[in-house]
Order: sequence, then C-alpha cells, then structure tokens
Amino acid sequence: MDRHVEGGSPAETLVSLVRDRAAQTPDRMAFAFLVDGEGDQVELSCADLEREARRVASLIGERVAPGGRAVLVFEPGLDFLGAFFGCLFAGVTAVPVYPPFPQQLEAGLARLGGVLEDSEAGAVLASRALIGLADLMANGGGAPWIESDAGDGDPDGWRDPGVRPSTVAIMQYTSGSTSEPRGVVLHHEHVIANLRSIDWFLGGAAHGPSVSWLPTYHDMGLIGGVIYNLSRGRPTHLLSPLHCLKRPGRWLELVSGVRATVTGGPNFAYELAVRRSTEEERAGLDLSCLDICFIGAEPLRAETVRRFEEAFAGSGLRAGTVLGCYGLAEASLLVAGAQRGPSRTATLDAGEFGRGRAVPTGAGMGRTVEAVSSGGTPPGHDVRIVDPVAAEEVPTGRIGEIWFHGPSVAEGYWHRPELTEATFGARLHPEDDPTRRYLRTGDLGFLLGDQLFVTGRLKDLIVVRGRNVQPHDVELAVQNADPRHRAGRGVAFPVETDLGEGIGLVQETAEEDPAELDSLARLARHAVTEAVEVSLAALWLVPPRTILTTANGKLRRGATRMALEAGELTIVHESRRGTVQTEALPSGAAT
Repeated sequence: MDRHVEGGSPAETLVSLVRDRAAQTPDRMAFAFLVDGEGDQVELSCADLEREARRVASLIGERVAPGGRAVLVFEPGLDFLGAFFGCLFAGVTAVPVYPPFPQQLEAGLARLGGVLEDSEAGAVLASRALIGLADLMANGGGAPWIESDAGDGDPDGWRDPGVRPSTVAIMQYTSGSTSEPRGVVLHHEHVIANLRSIDWFLGGAAHGPSVSWLPTYHDMGLIGGVIYNLSRGRPTHLLSPLHCLKRPGRWLELVSGVRATVTGGPNFAYELAVRRSTEEERAGLDLSCLDICFIGAEPLRAETVRRFEEAFAGSGLRAGTVLGCYGLAEASLLVAGAQRGPSRTATLDAGEFGRGRAVPTGAGMGRTVEAVSSGGTPPGHDVRIVDPVAAEEVPTGRIGEIWFHGPSVAEGYWHRPELTEATFGARLHPEDDPTRRYLRTGDLGFLLGDQLFVTGRLKDLIVVRGRNVQPHDVELAVQNADPRHRAGRGVAFPVETDLGEGIGLVQETAEEDPAELDSLARLARHAVTEAVEVSLAALWLVPPRTILTTANGKLRRGATRMALEAGELTIVHESRRGTVQTEALPSGAAT
C-alpha cells in the first residue's frame, strides 16, 4: 500500500495518521463501543478522537516530559483510546496493561507494580473506575496517577512535541506465556511498517466495517483491531473481551448486524463460537458480509477451521473465509498471512512429522497430520527456518525455529541489552551485512513453497524417545475424547520418569464423581496414545478455572507446571505410570 490515509500524504507517524484522518473525514465514525455487549453504544468520530488525543496530551504534558513513559490502566472502552493516542500526541511512550482482575487482585497488582518499576513510568493514566487502584499500591507504585477521563486538559493548549518516525511510540509488555513479562520497544516507524504488512494481508477486505473484541492492551487488538482500521478509515465496532467470552454469540451477532467485512481472533475464539452456539442462533445470523476471518495461533488447528466454517455455512459464511496468520509483539504484529486457495492446508506423514520433517502425503496413506498455513511473508520482510542450536538454515520441509527480518521488527527489550542481543541480533552468515539481523521468535515451524506453517513453541516441545510431541496435540486429543474435559483448558509438558522424558498433563473438568473421574482418566490416556503414539506418564484432573493463562487467554504451561510442583493446585484425580519426578507435589495434594 502506498498510503495509509485516503486522499492524503502517507502517514509517517501515528500522530500524523490521526491528524490526517481527522482533517479529511472529521465526521466519519472511527470507533463504537458496545457498553453492555449488546445494546447501547458510544461512538467517537475521527475529529472527536483527534480532539480527545490533544486534550489528554495537554494533561500528560504537565507530568511527563516527551520521551518519558505513561502506563495505561483502563477497562475496555473508548476512554482507553483517548489516553493511548494522547500519550503519542505528547511524545510520551504508551505502556498499555491489562487491569487487574478482581478475582486475582493481588497477583494483578503485583504485575502492575512490576511494569511500573521496570518501565520507570512517569505517570499512570487510569479511568475513573480504576483510579482507586492507586490506594492499594504503596505510593501508587511509585508514579502519580491521573484520571484522564475526568475532562481535565485543554485540547487547544496542545503543542506538537516534534514526534518523528524514530520516536518510541509503544512499550508492549509481553504476555508472559513462556517467561516473565518484558517490554518490547516499538517506534512509530515499526508500527507504520506493520500497517503496510496488514494491508497486504487483508487486501480488498480492507474496506467496510470491522468488528473486534480483542483486548486493546495487546498487539493483535491494539495494532490490528484499532490502529490499522483507523489508518484505513474504516468504522470499527468494539466489544469487551469479557462480554464476548461470557457469551461468544455476541461477537458474530455484531458482525452480522453491522455488516462487517473483517473480524478475527485466536484459535480458542472459534472453538467457543461453535461449542456455545445453537442451530437457532446460527440461523439468525447473516455472515455473507465477511471477506476474512483471520485466525492466529501457534499453531492453527485444521479441525477448528473446518468446524467453524461448516457450523456457520448456513449463516452465509463462505468457504475459505477463515485465513491463518501469525505474528508476535516483537515484530509489531503480523509476520505472515494466508490467502484463499488450496495452499491453506497440508497433509503430512505423521511419523516423519514426529521426527521433525514435514513430508506431504496423500489421504489414506498411513497416519497423517493436517497442518494449516499461516501464509506468506509481506513484502520487505524475510522469514527463515533455522536449526536453533547450530544457527544454520534448514532445508525446505524441515522443522526449525522461525527467524524474522524486516522493518516491523522492534528495537528490542527495554533495559535488557543481553536479552535483546540474543533475541533480536541473530545472524545466519557472520560474513554478511552486519545490519541484517534476525528476530528469533522462539516458535517452531516449516516452509512448504512460500507458505509458513507454525507448529508450536520451542520451549514447549516434548521429546519422548526421539519423537517430537507438541503439547497442543496432547491437549486437543484429551479434550476431544470427552466434552467433560474442558476445551482449551489443559496444559501438557515434559516430566522426568524412570524411563526418561515423558508427558504430563493437567486438565480441567467440572466432573466430581470419583468413579467418573477414573473413567475420564482412562479415556484421556487412551486418546493420547492413539493421537501421538506415546502414553501419558502423569495426569492431573483439576477443577474449572485452575489452569493459569495470560491476560489475553494464552495458556501458561510453564507457570501451571510450577504451581503444580509447588502444591498450589487443587487436584481432584491423579494417576501416574512408573516413577514421575515431581517431588514437590504430595500425592493427592489439594489446596
């Protein structure tokens, strides 16, 4: 794409993007938010958004100098948008965080305090509903809190601080799915480059309304659901993630009602939409308006895509509408995106796949696995598949670590030079241009032709007697075996046994009857053996809402395992085969 703003010069910063949009289409609705998820909504026009950004910027400028950082603590809604863009207008780095959950207040406040300390924030911007959190933290966490939606500040008093493409715009703290959260430093130019990548991915679907329920505190919801849509001048209808998760039907009802052309989310959202909708509800939807439903996960599941498209075909959803994509905060957002066509999936030999090779085979030719493409790489960017130990590129069809190079890649991690060098400074050929460095994503995948297939996280890989087992394959097999195993609420990980590395699984269930729990355990063990040809070494069944997740719903396998070993999980059923080394876990522990 040559332009980000229709009828104007290409935007070089997010500030100029907002100002150009307000100048050219002032009365056009930029964003609408459904207050209760179904009925009343509040709206911001392009002019309203620009004015609100100037007002908040004048307020921030009294506390934080350009180049400083402000943490944003807001419940879902339009007030967050004014605060976010207000930071950018003030030349202040926006640090969005998910507000602490009331049910996990202590842990949420601890994480918030860690972000405040690590980011060296000059202020906290918060909504009226959340400003009271300051009283629960010692000295407010070390920074003054500003109630930015109180109406203070003078939009006409704003002065342009001279924001440039190289100015830091966002510090995106990673979700902590595999490690402690760390701040990804994104300049305006990184985000602008990624807007071009998203436009390449969405193509003709970049026209018409959009619907997003994704948290605006993370890259997919913020850059993909908010900033990109603003750059295209398309009306964006927002839902609270909590409203959507409580009743997933709200998502597609809104799509149908506003005639959205693009929407999307992670794998679990599509599973929920199928599992928690009725034939009657689907019959009331008209999804023929949709051009693209993007689906992002590591990895994508062919069964999920197929089930969703089949379930909503009667609602007008066209085959091929669900398209895979892949990205991460360290790359601003998008790394790869799929197009319609037969290259969306690949049928592979299961045995070879377990040995780290993606070998296409025909249906009915022994055991197979079906992989879903995350698509090709946007222009100006480069994906390589690399042996993570030897740091050498592997042949096509071999599974390795995904390395990424291009203008969307972030500067690095805030105040972590060694980790930045290790993650963002990878080089394939030392004798090549020293500026050509790659981002090590930590994700595994392979290339077939120009299509990227993501297979999982490098740190999550389980190796049993030389066979590679992805945890999500184990989790899905168990959850498909019986609906009492809660969908998307299990974590598999390696455990040490007297025979070497084995597979452990913690799985949620609402079942309480001891005899039924024993039956569920037998079903789980059988399903895993059938699916991956390796038996479970240990199984722990736990009550609902036990598995630890990130703020945006990703499973925290490592953190859940640590909680298990520390005896912090309530266990309703336990079974082990052989000697499993989890000494910290008392047999039958329940806390």
